[in-house]
Amino acid sequence: MGFDDDFGSAPPGGLPPPAPHTHVEADITDLAHVVGAVLEADYTAKGDVLVASGASTPAALAIGANGSVLTADSAETTGAKWANPIGYPLNFGGIALIGDLGKFWEYEGESNAATDGTLDQRTEATIPKTSTLVALAWNSASGDSTTVVKGYRNGIVVVTVAWTAAFGVVAGLSVPYVQGTEKIAWEFDAGTAPGESTLTPYFEAA
Repeated sequence: MGFDDDFGSAPPGGLPPPAPHTHVEADITDLAHVVGAVLEADYTAKGDVLVASGASTPAALAIGANGSVLTADSAETTGAKWANPIGYPLNFGGIALIGDLGKFWEYEGESNAATDGTLDQRTEATIPKTSTLVALAWNSASGDSTTVVKGYRNGIVVVTVAWTAAFGVVAGLSVPYVQGTEKIAWEFDAGTAPGESTLTPYFEAA
């Protein structure tokens, strides 16, 4: 018993061949263009960082200058920016040596001072936003080597130190302060009291 030669039909007791399919590539999803995907094209330069300007809104933040650090800033579109790191003076046993008065910004008597700079009665002064501050020192026309003062930061004693000279800036706090928000104060503790009108904080520029 024979069968015809049409190979497109099933032989006796066999299965038919599969139907031809000439457009398989059309069934493959193009993943590169799925909505919401982060594309290689979003990064345009070496060092770009992925951030977000809002919910489900990725964006690339260009790399900052050499030595800069990434910091949060709600005023920025992406909520972040590159900024210079803050440096602090060397710490010697809890006291940071300050240096030449010529590079200091004096708080008392300045037109942009928020409060009186006389701090020997623990008058708190808010560190102003108009300068970059990293350390605090003092100067008094009264006092001697027996004079001991306390330094406060937001109401907490952060240092207790003795005068080493009657005049001039002699030392500073190694504790960093945040401009515009933190409150500082000096308080006479023991020995010869400094003059009320001459106890003046100085801030070291970064």
